[in-house]
Amino acid sequence: ELVCIDRKDGRILWRRTNTLYDAIPPEERSANPAFKEIEPIVVRIAAATSFSENLALRGQMVAILKNIDSVRYRPTNFSVDVGFATPNVASDGKQVYVYFTHGVAACYDLEGNRKWIQMLTDLSAGIGNQSPALSGDAFVVQRHDARAFDKTTGKVLWTTPLGDNRCGSTVPVNVNGTDMVIVMRDNILRSSDGKIVFPGRPVHHITPNVV
Repeated sequence: ELVCIDRKDGRILWRRTNTLYDAIPPEERSANPAFKEIEPIVVRIAAATSFSENLALRGQMVAILKNIDSVRYRPTNFSVDVGFATPNVASDGKQVYVYFTHGVAACYDLEGNRKWIQMLTDLSAGIGNQSPALSGDAFVVQRHDARAFDKTTGKVLWTTPLGDNRCGSTVPVNVNGTDMVIVMRDNILRSSDGKIVFPGRPVHHITPNVV
């Protein structure tokens, strides 16, 4: 979930789920009656007040999705130590961008209205805990490989194979007016098209990059 908290008093202002079901286009759901089974579960998740209840409902949802398509709707395996929500959010002050390692990226305004949501289960997750970043007009996510979405529309701009699954932050930089991101193993990609402008090093490290 993405949770908005009043920074003055800690009140929860709004909560938004970002399940694999949320990322399925409405027309795709309408075409398959099997998705109807999930609709009441979605309502109950939104109203759930305990972690155990929430977890049980999500388990029911995942079981139905696996029956529909066991490849596309299979959540990433993960360690209980890190879960699906380790990556940080990113924001330009007007929108909030999120990436969850079960395979969903999304954008919301500050009132909690979803602007777009995309599924990334076609990419291998690897360890899957890399924090995303905004760079130029792109929202860049690392998921074994790197993928960028247009930050306004959510359209996929590019996907660049990295062939790795190290953890670490995605760090935006600007070099002589060109927006770039530093990703796993110190690869530097151009944000507009995903081209690797500086190849990384074959070293085993799980660290954030610092500029």
